[in-house]
Amino acid sequence: MKNNKTGYEGVGLRKDGVFYVRIYSKLPPLDGKEYSKHGFTSAEEAVEARNEFIKKHNLPHRIQEVKR
Repeated sequence: MKNNKTGYEGVGLRKDGVFYVRIYSKLPPLDGKEYSKHGFTSAEEAVEARNEFIKKHNLPHRIQEVKR
């Protein structure tokens, strides 16, 4: 997360101002692939979506607290 400017693991910001989520896992349902979704208007919205994906698929990734 050294180069991450959003303050959230797995959440990035494109040059056009759109936030995105990325998750990689060797476990199902990803099986070594990356999940990526974009179109979020804030880092907080993106991290909430990331947390939901992690919970829904029971992934071992860290659930992050949204900074308000």
